[in-house]
Amino acid sequence: MKRDYGMNRKAYNRLFSFVMVSIGSLLVIQLLTPIQTDHGFLVSRFIVVCIFIWCVYRGLHEDYYINPYILFSLTPLSLMIYSDQISNYFLRPLNQRTWIIAIINMVVFLIAMTLANRKLVLEKNIYKLSFMSVKKSDQSLKIHAIVLFIIGKIPDLILMATGIAIPFGHFFSMCQFLGIAVAYKSGFKRLAYVFCGLYFIVSLLTTFNKTNFLMLTMVLLICLEGEAETKKQRRKVVLFTVLGALFLVVIAFPLKEFLSRGGSINDFFESDLNALPAYYAGRITWNGPMQLMMPYMYFTTPWNNLQYIMETTREHTYGLWLLKPLLGYIQVAGTIDAYTDLTPYQNAFNTYGFISVQYIDFGMIGSTISSIVLGTFVGKVYRRYRHCTDGFNIGCYGLVACATLEMFFSNHFFGQSYPFTILIVAWSYGKIGLRMVFGKQLSTNKNM
Repeated sequence: MKRDYGMNRKAYNRLFSFVMVSIGSLLVIQLLTPIQTDHGFLVSRFIVVCIFIWCVYRGLHEDYYINPYILFSLTPLSLMIYSDQISNYFLRPLNQRTWIIAIINMVVFLIAMTLANRKLVLEKNIYKLSFMSVKKSDQSLKIHAIVLFIIGKIPDLILMATGIAIPFGHFFSMCQFLGIAVAYKSGFKRLAYVFCGLYFIVSLLTTFNKTNFLMLTMVLLICLEGEAETKKQRRKVVLFTVLGALFLVVIAFPLKEFLSRGGSINDFFESDLNALPAYYAGRITWNGPMQLMMPYMYFTTPWNNLQYIMETTREHTYGLWLLKPLLGYIQVAGTIDAYTDLTPYQNAFNTYGFISVQYIDFGMIGSTISSIVLGTFVGKVYRRYRHCTDGFNIGCYGLVACATLEMFFSNHFFGQSYPFTILIVAWSYGKIGLRMVFGKQLSTNKNM
């Protein structure tokens, strides 16, 4: 009885602390970024704050800090700091339907992901979670890492030489991330860093963008965290990640915006960063550091675009967005572009959260179908990575983690489909490519 009382008391204290932290956070956020004081909106915001705090709390108790709970927490964070008082031109008051569809889909996604992640794996069955169909020596894996990276760079090299994008180039390009992860995990770290350098240089000359940089960074960070043996060492990786994110927010994002307006790099560092650009003057009321203005706008405008889509959508597409990755694989996705175009509220901020395309597909309640699919998918991929950290699982989880991080910003699962593509490529190479060199079957060594 005493033990039960102690456990109940402990659970009560945790619940009480959670509620108090949530209420305190709501008060701080309401002071910094106020919204309507109507009780309904405050309750909705409080629920979103609770979702954010739970994501962070759950994520901090995972073995790895780079986990989908921490990454997904940016989605409720972007909604809980939304304030139409920042700009009545780019941001509008969110109605209750927008808050409700956001809350329902976030909760459903997290439940589905948690259920998929919690499924137990017996030690004797861990080998089944690997994409590697045969056991390889490190030296053999080095060769496969080189082969994978070369295959992954073929589309970019052909594009550089001829200006032509080859069919199924998206499939081939996934191999480079697997090559980097396999090289690093096999102990050839210098080779992995060389691959990263080559990836960066070639991408700058061809199709480099923010997502490409984020995918490379995420795979490398997961490799580094996987090598850390203690929580303290993993915190260093997190610190490195936070510093990198601050660089992007304070320097990279403002620099990109400055260059897009015709400025030069020298002018950027010599200019008054506190001066509001002419295009936004009178349209945005911003009292904080000017370096944070554009990140805030990109962070929050997807919710306004979601509301605009909900207001203007007359007919649903009934699964076209859900099937778009499959249609892309058979090269017919272009035939549905007219049905899957997204129109923003203002063209200056044409970003959309993961819910927008799901609403276009199935409507208010039906959008949760896609959230269940995505939550289950992310949970299963993360579960594979937790129990079997070979190079293939690291590469796959790296790209899935990238898409999860950007769920507040876009739906890369259905829009760009690379999280699904890399799993197909990893499975195919694991079943076929690894057999090019004779190896011992994994099933005969289940404790590997």
